[in-house]
Amino acid sequence: MAASSKWQGAMAASAKGKATRPRVYARLRPMFGRDAGQPELFTVVDGTSLDYRKEETSDISRFTFDKVFGMDSKQEEVFTTIGEVALSSLRQGFNSTILAYGQTGSGKTFSMEGAKDKDTGRYTQPGLIPRLFEQIFIKFRSDETIKSFEMSLQFIELYNEQLQDLLGKRKVVDVSMDPSGGYQCKDAVRHVCKDALDAQRVYEQGCAMRATASTKMNEASSRSHALLQISVNWTEQKGKSFGVVNLVDLAGSEGLKKSGAEGQNAKEGIKINLSLCKLALTVKCLAEGATHIPYRESKLTMMLAKGLGGSNMLHIILALSNSREQVHPLIASDGL
Repeated sequence: MAASSKWQGAMAASAKGKATRPRVYARLRPMFGRDAGQPELFTVVDGTSLDYRKEETSDISRFTFDKVFGMDSKQEEVFTTIGEVALSSLRQGFNSTILAYGQTGSGKTFSMEGAKDKDTGRYTQPGLIPRLFEQIFIKFRSDETIKSFEMSLQFIELYNEQLQDLLGKRKVVDVSMDPSGGYQCKDAVRHVCKDALDAQRVYEQGCAMRATASTKMNEASSRSHALLQISVNWTEQKGKSFGVVNLVDLAGSEGLKKSGAEGQNAKEGIKINLSLCKLALTVKCLAEGATHIPYRESKLTMMLAKGLGGSNMLHIILALSNSREQVHPLIASDGL
């Protein structure tokens, strides 16, 4: 089964799961650049569904999500729906994982990171990551029941099935089981943040180390999955607590033919789709309430294990390009 088909199955399963199922959202990228003037592929219905018609004479298929963010949606709306829930869970001592999935150029990084002014380098439309940096410090500093707290970052990429430390000059690191029964990269750099600005500075340093390459889909296509792990430890009257928020910007999901990747880029694409298959299987098992969750099938899912399943919450943002010229195999298949 192709990577896109397996992920499609995981999405369908998560939409039918139990009360603790993963939450799945769709976000439509505005039509600009090469998409400008093209017929729209999707129609948003009631804020939770998408109508899709493959051809003008085809029947309409409807896909339902927890929420659909239309082409005119704002970053604040995404943060209110997803970021604030993750922040609330963090304060209660639960872990969260936020995944952005979609083809190259569909808006994954925009939702996760945002957009900056080219001249000043300042955010004009901050995404989930900078907003979480800011709101974590505001929430924990303003809480009078918290005596002290510490926020730290690890920034890892999965490149060609190797974990590389983006805060440690891309040093190859391994994942091992920790005392709590989860998994960790104990040799990866963990940066303790002074404030939100410090967190943002370190994050940007890590981003500069990510593996990218030019493809038909994007001039600077990410060739790796990036995992930013925000850990918070705090002390209050009842004792010590901790929580983790994983933020994952997955590499583009398109096939080799569509991306035009060759040579090394093609090999990277194969590895990307293989890891997406394994991640999809894990999500599917979580959604179906399986007794065994195959975290050990992939280094990526091992790293995410603490933020998946149980009382922890998984949020999946499906980034979509709303143009018939950009039809993704995931959407062109029979179900979502």
